[in-house]
Amino acid sequence: MTNETFTIAIDGPAAAGKGTLSRRIADQYGFHHLDTGLTYRATAKALLDAGLPLDDEAVAEKIAREVELAGLDRDILSKHEIGEAASRIAVMPAVRRALVEAQRRFFDESTGNGARWARYRHGRLPECGGEILCNGVAGSPRKTPL
Repeated sequence: MTNETFTIAIDGPAAAGKGTLSRRIADQYGFHHLDTGLTYRATAKALLDAGLPLDDEAVAEKIAREVELAGLDRDILSKHEIGEAASRIAVMPAVRRALVEAQRRFFDESTGNGARWARYRHGRLPECGGEILCNGVAGSPRKTPL
């Protein structure tokens, strides 16, 4: 491997194995890994833990901006009730914007020292059209099959 910084983004429908594949790639190559679905779940859990409403977009956005993305615990965040709550807040534009910004900060901090980073998210990836993105060049990705 070179010291080149790049991102691997894996797109696909729910339960297609994106998370499993991205964790395996991260483990195999020593990449940083962020499961963006867990960021929504972490936000939902924080709302539930604080007894805050799930239907208040401004409150949910504030909490989303405070969520620490490093070290998200898959076992805790995979509980059914947290997933249900995450589904409710994930449709809120302000929450989505806040978490995308946080994910980009995580990426910038992870790659600032030449680290490699693997991530996946549900839905389309506007920066790479759902393809695998290498070299971190938004808008002109090099598409590389796995």
